[in-house]
Amino acid sequence: MKRLLISSSFYRALEAIWAAVTMLIVTPIVIKALGAESYGLWLLILSSVGLLSFFELGFASAIQRRMAQLIENNDPRRLNSLFSSAFFIFLFLSIVAFTCVLLIAINPLVLGVHLNNKPFVFDALFLLSIKLVFDFVANCFHGIFSGHLKFDIDSKVSIVAITIKAVLMVLLVKDYGFLSLVLITLFVDISVHIIKFFIAYRIQPSLSLSVPVNFSDDVIDLSHYAKHVVLIELSRLIQDKSVTLFISHLFGLVTISIFSIADRLIRQAYAMIQTITGVLQPFLIRKLEKGELSESLMQNSMLIHTWLSCVVFLPVMLCGPAFIMLWVGSDFSESADLLHIFVLAFFLKVLVSPISHLLLAHAKHQKIALLEITASIIYITLLIILGNEFGLIGVVWGGVLSSLLVHAIGYVFLADKILGIKFYFSLSLIFKTQFIFWLSYFFNKYFHVFTMEMTWLELIFSVFMSTLFSVLVGFYFILNKDLRRILLSLRSEKN
Repeated sequence: MKRLLISSSFYRALEAIWAAVTMLIVTPIVIKALGAESYGLWLLILSSVGLLSFFELGFASAIQRRMAQLIENNDPRRLNSLFSSAFFIFLFLSIVAFTCVLLIAINPLVLGVHLNNKPFVFDALFLLSIKLVFDFVANCFHGIFSGHLKFDIDSKVSIVAITIKAVLMVLLVKDYGFLSLVLITLFVDISVHIIKFFIAYRIQPSLSLSVPVNFSDDVIDLSHYAKHVVLIELSRLIQDKSVTLFISHLFGLVTISIFSIADRLIRQAYAMIQTITGVLQPFLIRKLEKGELSESLMQNSMLIHTWLSCVVFLPVMLCGPAFIMLWVGSDFSESADLLHIFVLAFFLKVLVSPISHLLLAHAKHQKIALLEITASIIYITLLIILGNEFGLIGVVWGGVLSSLLVHAIGYVFLADKILGIKFYFSLSLIFKTQFIFWLSYFFNKYFHVFTMEMTWLELIFSVFMSTLFSVLVGFYFILNKDLRRILLSLRSEKN
């Protein structure tokens, strides 16, 4: 068990790192080949298709959770029944999503796209809607990987797929343009799903598909869990995917490209933190189930999350603008100017992630759903108001303010009332880190320690120095004495 968990954690981390590396390599090549406007159109189409994953209606999480339980209980007959029900549930939901994609393809003005782009949009959405069907049905098999703790196999296949997709895009996008991205995505993603289908059957040889005999009972059973998750997932989808639609209508496709450069860079940093801290979540939930989860343990988890946020996000904020200029060129200088605002929003998300996981473990889905729905409403409202008033920078600040109101206040309040994490502790942690971030930002802005104009060698040195700075600052000003002592003892044991 321990070996499987370590292997899974390692390959999940490797997958996240490799995805970030390939994204950094491929993005400037694709932008150069397509131009900023066509690249923005590609991102808009991907976001639109991504929004339609809402039609999974929370069943994906519910089925994975239930299948893992049946594998743990060694009940192959019931597992096959559930698997068959899941297949037909997702087949039906995928047809609904497929129909919605086609409706959007017929009327691309919904996306804020000009009619001269209609042929490209229709072809892309039609082809990606086929992929969407496979994406939905693949949820039936994900529970097999999670139930047997075979995340390492899943990650290995994904790493190979990421590599093939990146290589094909680099080789073909210059000569074949926009449509090559669509066909590569379609081919690679469907191939990955088919491979994972066969692997799942090898992991669980007794797995079989048949006409479900308990279909209505399975739907009712899964709905009890899914109904709580669906609102949470919908709200988060709106917060993550709707912004490109709004930017398309208000500013155009080129602005989507500018926004996405900073957004994708900070999301890669966020994914890295989530991968590292992901190993803490099962540990905390296990302690909760045993009744051994103390307030100090939860506080230490928040401190570790906050420290890692400083270690990752401070160098991104200080050196990220120079990286963007070297990475994609001066045409995206506006994106570099937005980076520090993105850091603020994602820092708050990292801070409350242990609170969110523990609230889910306490079965407080309704309260989380209420918070996330509130965040979505506030976010959309601020996008419209601040976007119209201040342009793209107003859009980004809308995300920060909604995150501040909901994540920094709402989740912290629930942590105090439900988990017993003192309100003043969480708020003091937020104020302390905001002080570090803003002091670092204004110090660098006025004394030009890390400038936007660097060579690659200077950037590497700057990243090293800023990382060292953030490690030390976080170590002494965020971590408490107990955590510092534990980390120092681990270092001495390693030596």
